Amino acid sequence: MKIYVLIDFSDYSNSQVQLANQWCLSFGCKMILVHQLDLMIPSLGSPDIRLKFEYDQKRVVFQEIEKLRAQYVDETIFVNIEVTALPLIKFLKEEAKIEEEDIILAGIKGTGILKQIFIGSTVTRVIEEVNRLTIALPLHVKVNVPSKLVVAVHYKTSIGEKLLKQLIKSISSKLEVVEFITIISKVEEKYDSEAYLLNLKKTFDSLISCQVNSFNGNDAMAELKSYMLHQEGMFLVLQKGSRSLADRVFRKFIINDLVYDASIPLIVLPS
Repeated sequence: MKIYVLIDFSDYSNSQVQLANQWCLSFGCKMILVHQLDLMIPSLGSPDIRLKFEYDQKRVVFQEIEKLRAQYVDETIFVNIEVTALPLIKFLKEEAKIEEEDIILAGIKGTGILKQIFIGSTVTRVIEEVNRLTIALPLHVKVNVPSKLVVAVHYKTSIGEKLLKQLIKSISSKLEVVEFITIISKVEEKYDSEAYLLNLKKTFDSLISCQVNSFNGNDAMAELKSYMLHQEGMFLVLQKGSRSLADRVFRKFIINDLVYDASIPLIVLPS
């Protein structure tokens, strides 16, 4: 398993590399540090000038990434550095050779309106277009290695059981419990919602200790936030393309109130 860490030298980069370091130490991952060059090359420059300009920028970026590596990465961890002049999404899709079990790690950024369009354009595009398991990390993250996964589900859109099982197995040495949660917004959804939770518990109980929880009524969002603020060592898990991700109200609540404000790391399973 490899972790692709998207580095942009913002305040988020330190947290990202530290989390990747802990995952590599805990789960035997390899680390790939990725940076996209922002080349400002004069349009009239010759091909030789453009190549030299790109080479010089790559050399500077390599030096900066090596500083991050020296400061935050254990010397026993395999690290590869990829500095690309390609657009980031194109590189990840066509050049990086990201396998199904690999992870992309990106920082969540943005305030105000950016929160309302999920988690910023770069991470959104990675989730939508690269379609690999992605960890979205808030700046002031409280935990590096999960002892608990809280998986938000809805009975109308099945969770990707194969990928979730794969994730659980890959981090099983530190993981203690998986909790499946849902919000029941209508009384008529209660039976189907609770039945789906119990079915998931039955399916995953052979892998890991499982719990289920549902939040009902007009105060469901507030109750969920209060509940999750008291969880320790927890990562929140969502399914790409699920109701949880597509519904604007729930999505905005998850990002603003849980991921940003409570600094809870988010894992998005690919479709």
